[in-house]
Amino acid sequence: MDAQVKNTCAIRYLVAALGALATLLYYVMIFLGNRD
Repeated sequence: MDAQVKNTCAIRYLVAALGALATLLYYVMIFLGNRD
C-alpha cells in the first residue's frame, strides 16, 4: 500500500472516530442535563 493511501485512510478513520466521540458526548450531555 502506498503512503498517500495510508494517510488518507488514517485521516478518514480519525475523522470518523472524532465524529462518533462528539455524538457520544452530545448524548451524554443531554442525558445528564435531563436527569434532574
